[in-house]
Amino acid sequence: MLVIGVVPVPATYLPVMIMASWIGNWLFYVQHQLEGTYWEPDGDWNFHAAALQGSSYFKLPPILRSPCARP
Repeated sequence: MLVIGVVPVPATYLPVMIMASWIGNWLFYVQHQLEGTYWEPDGDWNFHAAALQGSSYFKLPPILRSPCARP
């Protein structure tokens, strides 16, 4: 901020941080919208069945994939 100035630094970081938080929230929302969600009453709930049947996999577009996940 001493080199560039007080106004340009927040003017640059703030839009980037807002867009990053929007994208992060969108990814969280999409990941947790499951069609075949596992629901059982408290007495019938099974930890292992919930872990397997309630999990999801969202295939991201190539630009958003981790470098380790790319073919």
